[in-house]
Amino acid sequence: MRVASITSIQDTLPKPCIDAIRPSGNVARLCEGVVLSGYDFGGAVMYGAVLNGADLRGATFDGADMRLASFSGADMSGASFNGTLLGGADLTQVKLRGASFRSASLRCSKMTLVTDGYGVDFEGAELTGASITDSSLVAASFRRATLTNISMEDVHLELAFFEQTVFTNAFFVDSYLRGAYLRGANLDGTRLDHARLEAADLREASLRDAVLTELKLMGASADKAVFDRSLLNMADFSRSSLREASFRGATLTDAQFASADVHRADFAGAHGLQTAVQLDVTGTLGVNESVEVASAALAEQGARSQSMSYSVNSNCEP
Repeated sequence: MRVASITSIQDTLPKPCIDAIRPSGNVARLCEGVVLSGYDFGGAVMYGAVLNGADLRGATFDGADMRLASFSGADMSGASFNGTLLGGADLTQVKLRGASFRSASLRCSKMTLVTDGYGVDFEGAELTGASITDSSLVAASFRRATLTNISMEDVHLELAFFEQTVFTNAFFVDSYLRGAYLRGANLDGTRLDHARLEAADLREASLRDAVLTELKLMGASADKAVFDRSLLNMADFSRSSLREASFRGATLTDAQFASADVHRADFAGAHGLQTAVQLDVTGTLGVNESVEVASAALAEQGARSQSMSYSVNSNCEP
């Protein structure tokens, strides 16, 4: 590791690039392709820095202020951004394999077309209002991260870790979470329609008031998970373990339960049970209770389904 400050590497980097990454410096595109691999910029002020296409492999930016920085096309593999301020940063087409963003702030940041984000670490990070699309973050860690109002679409998150993560009001569509670890995660109000969570671990997770239409949860473990008042139309729970799970007030129209274990699952007040496919209610709770779902409540759920995509990322301030 080459320990250096911005001022101490003036002899090794082009002066225009130094000016560009200094506080109040010229943030024109003067650092594109610069090699900063292995350098230590811990605590530096690099607000609005432009590092497009830069080689940042193994560099350290812990605790730096890099709000509104641009990293488009940069190689950030193995770099450390622990505790770094990255609000509003642009991470388009970057390489993130093995990078660490522990406890970093990435509020309102943009991450798209990331082809190699294997094992990137966002543990404890703040990603409120961030946008992640068309990316691969396989085996990434989001443990204890805050993903409130995040927008994720067409993201590969197979084997990713989300234990004790907060997803409140997140927009999480057409994404792949096969084998992901979501035990104890808070997904209340999240939109996860068309998402694939085959063989995922959702034990004790909370998914209240969520939009989960056509969710693929085959072979998943969701014992004691809470799906209360969620929209689960055409969701597929085949071969899943749902022991003591709660579906109170949920909408389950045309949901699939082939070979699912629903022992002591609670379906009190659930709507659409008569259309659920291969649901064995033996040993379940609440199925024989009167199901009276008010039309106003259903209308409210439908409005939530239609409006969530427009509410995410609005008025986001990095």
